[in-house]
Amino acid sequence: MAATIATRTTTSGRTVRADAPIGVLDSGLGGLSIVRALQSSLPNERILYYADSAFCPYGERDNAFIRQRTLSIATTLEEQGAKAIVIACNTACAASLDTVRQEASVPVIGLEPAVKPAVALSRTGRIAVFATPRTIASERLASLVARYGQGCAVELIAAPDWAGIVERGEIATDDARNAVTSLVRTAIERGADVLVLGCTHYPFLGGLIREAAGPEVAIVDSGAAIARRTRQILDEEGMLAEHALPEPHFSLLTSSPDASPVVRQATQMLAMPFA
Repeated sequence: MAATIATRTTTSGRTVRADAPIGVLDSGLGGLSIVRALQSSLPNERILYYADSAFCPYGERDNAFIRQRTLSIATTLEEQGAKAIVIACNTACAASLDTVRQEASVPVIGLEPAVKPAVALSRTGRIAVFATPRTIASERLASLVARYGQGCAVELIAAPDWAGIVERGEIATDDARNAVTSLVRTAIERGADVLVLGCTHYPFLGGLIREAAGPEVAIVDSGAAIARRTRQILDEEGMLAEHALPEPHFSLLTSSPDASPVVRQATQMLAMPFA
């Protein structure tokens, strides 16, 4: 007898099966760091990823544009059958998370820079948060620091070049090392002993960040926390996939007019070791 697959009806009246994919979206390929965390924590789940590569990076775009793109992509993922949506982009979450949650008919999981765990880890009482200019300027990050940064000096550092380095596959270049080293060492010299990676692209620069920071500095990102939250929400909805996949199931959509280089870069990044 065939196994029974759980289903639920969305607020729009659509029936979604538990073996439907988790939709993940990002301005480009940085959200693959979240995909890797999801695959590690939820190996039975299928992933449908949307890279908005034609408009990447979001970090220097205005909020109205980011909101429009995020809503459009979330709608596409729902139309493709996603049972939940993970916005794997801090900049997109800062600009549009509440709006997408209002409009979507499936659960929407957002992320935020890992300020709270970083404060708990710090011995010096000083942490540094690296993020895109748009995230640095956001009310969402300011609120996060106000809630969890009490008693700790939280330095917000815009790293406008880092996401582009990852998107272009230039991680192993001298320019990448220089761009990372200059910002990280400045933070260390000012006393930070915990570095927060406030953009999903940045874990792919983990080797360079670790090299610049040294072995005693903690480096934190949001991947594991988002995977745990996604598992919790799917479990509460009765929508966890129960049947093991023979291998990770990953599908990619992109706004790029030429998908081939995006697919090649994504394949390399999914196999890339973090520091």
